[in-house]
This record gives sequence, C-alpha cells and structure tokens, in this order.
Amino acid sequence: MLSTTSVPETDIRSVQDIALLVKAFEEKGRLHHLIPPSVEKEIAQNERLMLHFWRSVLLEASPYLHHPLSNYAFLHLPTAHIGRWIHLFYEALEENFKGKLAEVAKARASILARLTSIHFQIPT
Repeated sequence: MLSTTSVPETDIRSVQDIALLVKAFEEKGRLHHLIPPSVEKEIAQNERLMLHFWRSVLLEASPYLHHPLSNYAFLHLPTAHIGRWIHLFYEALEENFKGKLAEVAKARASILARLTSIHFQIPT
C-alpha cells in the first residue's frame, strides 16, 4: 500500500520559510498542550526572537546577539518535555521542508535541546 502523505520537495530558502517553520512549531506546541495559556503572551513576544535566531542560523543573516536559551526560561520546561518539543520541531521541519538547511536546523535544534536540558535541569 502506498502512503498518501506528501513529502515536501523544497528546502528552507527565505525568511517566509522560517516564519512558516516557527508558526508550525508553535501550533504543534499548542495542539499537544505544551504551551500553558499563562505564557501565550510571552510566546507571541518571543516569536520575533525565534525568527531572528533561525534566520541568523540558517540564512546567515544579521547575527543573533541574544542567548538562545533565554527565550525559553519563562516556560519552566520539565526535562521530560524537552524531548517532546524537539520531536515536534522535527515534525514541523519534516512536514514542510526537505534539504540541507532543514538538516542543519535539526542539528542545531538538537544542540539547543541538549543545552536546555543541561541548563535548566527542572525535574518532571
């Protein structure tokens, strides 16, 4: 039986693509109840920083001058949630993009997940 799931054929190429990735990722966080309603305002404010971070990393645009983990400190993520977040980020990537920059994004997200896990060490 053939899969009816469509596989993306394009890589991340533009700021609009990064915006799509960030929106898809945030939506998955909401859908899986990983974003508490109490932090919705902070998520909306940090969207701009997330766009700037990923644009800097993937498109080699203006450098990102903030600490990448500081944007997530307000979430108070239990360590067990970090694995769920990275899984959702990979899903958002794989559902929308395929290529070299998509793979770079996965690698960088994996590093951020490890750093977050070490940095915040919040029990589940």
